[in-house]
Amino acid sequence: MRVDEAGRKSREAAQQQEKNRALAEVFRVTSPPRRRRRPSEVTVFSVSELTESEESCGQDTELGPAEEQTLREQEPVTVSSSACSTPSKGAAAVSAVHAARSATPAAAAPVRTAGTIRCAFTPRQFPSAARESRSEEEQEWLRKQADKYRRDGALDEADLRPHEKDPRWLKERGDAFYQHGNYLAAINAYSHAIHAASNAPELYSNRAACHLRLNNFHKTLEDSSSALDLLTPAVEANRVSRLRCHVRRGTALLRLGACSEALAEYEMALSLDPNNEKLMQDVKTVRRLAEGYDSDPDELSALD
Repeated sequence: MRVDEAGRKSREAAQQQEKNRALAEVFRVTSPPRRRRRPSEVTVFSVSELTESEESCGQDTELGPAEEQTLREQEPVTVSSSACSTPSKGAAAVSAVHAARSATPAAAAPVRTAGTIRCAFTPRQFPSAARESRSEEEQEWLRKQADKYRRDGALDEADLRPHEKDPRWLKERGDAFYQHGNYLAAINAYSHAIHAASNAPELYSNRAACHLRLNNFHKTLEDSSSALDLLTPAVEANRVSRLRCHVRRGTALLRLGACSEALAEYEMALSLDPNNEKLMQDVKTVRRLAEGYDSDPDELSALD
């Protein structure tokens, strides 16, 4: 009987050891990675309790899928360092498995290939560094430059063909635009011609006529005055050009409400061509306005 009892205990110990090894392998495969805990508090699964519940059902039965799932869903037991002085066989097996896993080196990530990243930056319009406090001031300056570009009709020399830089060709284009009623295009052509040849009085005079058609009376005065400054000395060759400049200045002054100054301009124009009947009629109309008399709107519209 003692021999039989010893053999039975030996078989039970071997079965228990095999169960612990199988359970430890199951937990190693299915359990997610856990946070590393302090040495004073280690979380392990109470494998002995799980195996005891299996022994009550039968030692020779194998674990099915449902039983393995039940074992995996068991709550972990927190064991302090003092309680680990006498660990069970299952706990020792689980600890051995975790130690083996931690000792296995992880696969190294592949080394990335070296490369170069090129960055393109928009060039600044200002020599100083960009500052948020001066952003609005810089944007306002850029807006003013854009308005001046559109107003003066300035063009980039690099964008023009050789014949487009010729002032005579530009004047012909401006005259053609004026005859077709495209006054804005004519202003652009005359403006660029002035950039190329700033000492040509006919360019200022023609641009003044375009501004007068667009009711830009201040611009008309400015261009007419510039043309008169260039029409020196006063000779017979430029008499007609000076007459037109005085008439345009007088019309602009009249539309701006300066009737006395407009009358002086018209009288100056009449002195250059005393026999011009239309000009004499215009002088009478402007004189009546300067003296405070009403005038016919049709007569005012005829003044150009």
